[in-house]
Amino acid sequence: GSVTASYSGGKVTFSGSVIGDVKAVAALLFDPANNQIAMTTCDVTNQGTFFGSISIRLTRSGAYTVKVADYEGGAFFAKYTFNWTAPSSGSSSFQSVPVSEIDSGESFTETNIEKLISEGESLTVRGESGAMLVFDVDALEGISQQADGIINVSIADLSDEYQQTHPGKLVFSLTVKSGDKDITDFGGSVAVSLPYKLKEGETADNVTVWHMTTSGVLVEIPCTYDAATGLVSFKVSHFSVYIVGVAGEWTNPFDDVGITDWFYDQVRFVYENGMMVGTSHTAFSPQDNTSRGMIVTILYRLEGTGTPETGTNTFSDVATGKYYTDAVAWAVENEIVSGYGDGRFGPEDAITREQMAVILMNYAKFKGYYVSMNSDLSKYADEDAISNWAKEAISWANATSLIQGDGSKLMPIANAKRSQVAANLQRFFENIAK
Repeated sequence: GSVTASYSGGKVTFSGSVIGDVKAVAALLFDPANNQIAMTTCDVTNQGTFFGSISIRLTRSGAYTVKVADYEGGAFFAKYTFNWTAPSSGSSSFQSVPVSEIDSGESFTETNIEKLISEGESLTVRGESGAMLVFDVDALEGISQQADGIINVSIADLSDEYQQTHPGKLVFSLTVKSGDKDITDFGGSVAVSLPYKLKEGETADNVTVWHMTTSGVLVEIPCTYDAATGLVSFKVSHFSVYIVGVAGEWTNPFDDVGITDWFYDQVRFVYENGMMVGTSHTAFSPQDNTSRGMIVTILYRLEGTGTPETGTNTFSDVATGKYYTDAVAWAVENEIVSGYGDGRFGPEDAITREQMAVILMNYAKFKGYYVSMNSDLSKYADEDAISNWAKEAISWANATSLIQGDGSKLMPIANAKRSQVAANLQRFFENIAK
């Protein structure tokens, strides 16, 4: 068989002939680095010929190759290579046609983004081994609003740096930079594809993607894995560090946490992320209360901080040498807690649901997360039971699904059970943390 191809007007046109009983062909386009960048199919005529086209905007100068194969399977039976030179930056073609595809690490201008937005086009960023990012128009608008000069997008493989803590998994950092500024939130959607090769004994169904928050917490992200391409795909609205691997089975150590319990996944989440442990080797005690000292200790340990800068204990009931002593001092220092207002913190007191909301909101502010969401609380019968100092936090917590109540009541002054705290923490890191 044979094939010829050419590129003009944003389209690769190809035609050729086949030998034998071939009903349809698959045509694949490869860039100068021999990465597959597009594919299409077309029928073969009764005369044994075929023709078709691929709509794509080329951005890199070099040799592009079209390879064709029987659509039903088999090796490539023909290929054709053509050279294409990108317009110079001063040409009218360069000025009028926005770049819609770049390689990881390449830079582009705000003007280019504005042109893509005006034409309703996405931006594709290609990395090694098939890695790819596709920014939709909403995401590009989010970047445009935050950019200050030249913009750079990169896909970095950090797997070697994380093998001690995440052995056998691949770790990628996805970044958008403009000048000295990291742009991490876009408002729109970015379709991400990252490479992962199945190891012996692993199955495609178990391939998992986790987002690693700035606190080191791993949050699972819905994804799909294509064994044929070796790529795992998912969508995000912000960038950070992402881990790809196979999720292992959880050996549940707790006799009082069953797989049918509503809090099973929540307990697993906090246990695997080192936020909460059992009250014994075999009990989690999901219906027990959680103390105020324990909550600030969980957040303190997540930050991995040492002794607080001031180390000053301002509360009469926080003794030196307790497990929560440094945590309380750290939380006060960073305006996460302020105590009861009478010189006491109440570290051994059970934390209420509204107190939990205030602490988590203050922690979100400390981390620089967006906390302007609010909810109409008038739909709850016990709205008047919310303390004045907690109304803003409860409204935020309800808007972000941290505290949902039972449908008609929020129960703000009820004690937060350990199972509820596990759920609050999971929702916080899934819905709010970056």
